[in-house]
Amino acid sequence: METLKFRTDFYSSESLGELLKIMNTINGIVEWKIDFDSIYKLLIVKGKNLNAFGIKKAIEGVGHSAVRMYEE
Repeated sequence: METLKFRTDFYSSESLGELLKIMNTINGIVEWKIDFDSIYKLLIVKGKNLNAFGIKKAIEGVGHSAVRMYEE
């Protein structure tokens, strides 16, 4: 299983309804969450054969931003 992290602009739990609709349409996602305590409002996605570009475009398609974060 792989893990992808994205910096987002989801700042409250009220916007999670939009994100839930998006995440349910993407193949391969097993689990996801937003870390509201992070300054980056990290979206953490776990799954198999994840397409980072597809996730980013789906989020941007509903008017939010997502920037993939890379770990060193």
